[in-house]
Amino acid sequence: MPASRQIQVCLYGTILEIAQEASVRARGKKSLFFCQSRSLSESVAERMRGRGAEVFVHHSSVSRDERREAEARFHHGTDAAIVCTSTLELGIDVGDLDLVFQANAPSTVSSFMQRMGRTGRRAGQVANTTFLCESPEDVLQAVAIVELARKGWVESVPVQDRCWPVLVHQILAQTLQFGAISAQRCFEQLARVPDFHGITPAERTHLIEHLTKEEYLFESGGLLSMGTKAERIFGRKNFSELYAVFSSPVLYRMETETGRDLGSLDQAFADRLVEEMSSFLLGGRAWTVVRLDNKERTVVVREAPRGQKPSWGGFLPQLLGFEICQEVRQIIVDTVEYPYLDKASFAAIESWRADLGDLLRRNHPFAAQQDDRAVRLWTFAGGRINHTLKYAIELIGGWQAVADNFALRIEGDGVSHATVEAALGKMREAGFWENAETRTAIRARVPPFRLSKFQSALPPEAETEFVARSFLDFERSARTVGNWRRQ
Repeated sequence: MPASRQIQVCLYGTILEIAQEASVRARGKKSLFFCQSRSLSESVAERMRGRGAEVFVHHSSVSRDERREAEARFHHGTDAAIVCTSTLELGIDVGDLDLVFQANAPSTVSSFMQRMGRTGRRAGQVANTTFLCESPEDVLQAVAIVELARKGWVESVPVQDRCWPVLVHQILAQTLQFGAISAQRCFEQLARVPDFHGITPAERTHLIEHLTKEEYLFESGGLLSMGTKAERIFGRKNFSELYAVFSSPVLYRMETETGRDLGSLDQAFADRLVEEMSSFLLGGRAWTVVRLDNKERTVVVREAPRGQKPSWGGFLPQLLGFEICQEVRQIIVDTVEYPYLDKASFAAIESWRADLGDLLRRNHPFAAQQDDRAVRLWTFAGGRINHTLKYAIELIGGWQAVADNFALRIEGDGVSHATVEAALGKMREAGFWENAETRTAIRARVPPFRLSKFQSALPPEAETEFVARSFLDFERSARTVGNWRRQ
């Protein structure tokens, strides 16, 4: 990373403090403030309003007209801030920028680089990012991402060759295109697509049989056409739901009493609203519910003095990669003083080092702590590996485990350093991770996250595999546990 780029990592502790600091720094400038969720962006924007710069909100639940108005006014303004999610990470031109803020830290180096790259485009200016963090963990994550970027490392794009939901989408799309099509011709059309190369002919045949049985397809005379269930699910608005692979939740349209479109709310949140009582935030402003129309899925609102933070349905928790978490570990065991930290962030790093530094240096490459109830393994292996280990440990020992990106906490009868190490030893045995029954049992423990509109059409084993692929990593888990033995 060029030295001319300006980075700061600051720790403030609360959203109010973060918003206040951003307001001061943004005054008289044009800035983007990136947040990791729509709810957080609404909270930040509400607290920034009235403190100097004009504040706009930009995320996928704000209406298109509202987003375009924000882009246009921001583009021509000189004292404005857009609080946004990844919707403004790239692609949309909002003119020259002075500052980029980041609430807490993104989950990837590539996101950080994209966001910082929105600044420094004018002659004589430098790219910059200021991280405004809520917790010591966020500070660690921010520093790890910056240091990996400084080393020139960025995530690679993984190759996928068993994209089950996309295959279902393509099969249904071909029945819509041709009216009726044979399975052979259908797969001939898809043969050159690398995303399906890992799915065997037998698995493709089983998928067609399953889709036909579940009435997503109708078979007659050797030709496949759209089934009644697929028509019911995807046929609304001339099959518009079939034109896109990505999934979207059931949304309620939000509008003012004059009919102005403001954006959308998840059904789960809309279900909790009460007419003339509930107030909430959208677009960084507070609104009171005037009327709910469940048949038309519409929420009519008027402006209010205060409102609660809205919620939108999420999918997977934030799963940090192995390399970022290993960099976090290195930060803790090092004594490096990073020049871009404020005093509070520096103190947070030093606190982590005081608590874990000696333990990690003595117990390379992972450390275990035991109390009366549990053993904690500090792996710094990342979310997908740690969750894979969690389910494997539960399967082997019959214990309960809680995993995050940095560690696992294991509880249950007989849990000790020795019994946990014995469980890890079993994972190192030849064939453990390749065993089909073991993989099936581990996959079955993953919560049924809704990741695609097409996953409900999949055979159970394919759906389980699809969800697990986004949450687990058998190959890297095997390598990680194996490396622990050799070191």
